[in-house]
Amino acid sequence: MSSRQSFAQPDDNDGQADAVEPAEPARPGRTAYRRGAANPNGSTTALRADVLGALGVLKVATADQLQRLLRPAAASNTVIRQALRDLALHGLVASDGNTRDRHKTWRLEGTAGVEAAGQVLGLPRADMGSTARGAGRSGAQHAMAVNETITAFVRGGTAPGAAGGVGTVTDWATEVEFLLPGGRRKVRPDAVWQAPEIGCRS
Repeated sequence: MSSRQSFAQPDDNDGQADAVEPAEPARPGRTAYRRGAANPNGSTTALRADVLGALGVLKVATADQLQRLLRPAAASNTVIRQALRDLALHGLVASDGNTRDRHKTWRLEGTAGVEAAGQVLGLPRADMGSTARGAGRSGAQHAMAVNETITAFVRGGTAPGAAGGVGTVTDWATEVEFLLPGGRRKVRPDAVWQAPEIGCRS
């Protein structure tokens, strides 16, 4: 995929794009972030961009899934939820419902959300697909399973001695149409992985 671009919302001046986000409210020895009027939940530019990019790929996801993909070292998904709430205030993401385990599902909202994610991923609007509006109302069970498959590739195994992960979530694309030879029929696989660093473009 194309190289990612930094995404900043209008009047975004948190100035902490390259810092590491604290997983919880700041304690002695931890970094504290100024909560500005534009992003009152205290999320950083870098994390908001990562969340937008991930939702641009996954279409619909939970904060827990995003945390495991984007900030696996964080103690909880608090920083992810902060970023989602700030993005929602800007009308870029929205929640339609909950999974069967009662985890809130999140997706991009409208043209603005899709274009913002496309800016992060370096993709034109035509290549971004839909916003998955309404998918969360029924729990998005299929999407959750696809997300877990992608997470397993990116994060690697959890058992002792298991292989590590490869690539990032932005190496993937979901619900992309491909023409079969002859150009008469189309297929839409659940997910496509590109990992040129190991010679994989399937």
